[in-house]
Amino acid sequence: MENLIEQNTNKFWGIVVYEIVGNGCLNGLWTNNDAKKGGSIMNEIARKSDKKESEIIGDYTVAWIEADQEAVTGTLKITPNGITYNFEWFVENEDRSRFKAIGMQVGLSQVVAFYWKSGDTFCV
Repeated sequence: MENLIEQNTNKFWGIVVYEIVGNGCLNGLWTNNDAKKGGSIMNEIARKSDKKESEIIGDYTVAWIEADQEAVTGTLKITPNGITYNFEWFVENEDRSRFKAIGMQVGLSQVVAFYWKSGDTFCV
C-alpha cells in the first residue's frame, strides 16, 4: 500500500462533490492538487441530456470555469460500475476525454467523485 501512495503522490488528482438537483442537474464543487491553482474551490454545472432526472447514470452537458477564468464546456458521461460510478469528461474540440473518475452516491442528494487526467493510470 505504501508503494501505491508513493507512486500517486506526484500525479494530478482532484475531488468533486455534486449536489443532485431535482431538475436533472449536478451542481459540483471541485478542487485538485494543481499547485498553480493554490487549492481553489471551483464550480461545475452538469445538466442531464436525456432528461431522466431520477437516474445519475447518463450523459450530461457540462461547464466549469478554471482558476484563470477560462470557461470550459463539454460533456460528462456517467456509467455504472457495481455500487460505484465511472465518470469521464470530454471537452469540446478535443479528441479524447480529459478526466476520468470513480465516484459514489452519498445519501440521497450528493455524489462524490475522485478524478485524475485520462492519460494517467491511477491506483485507487
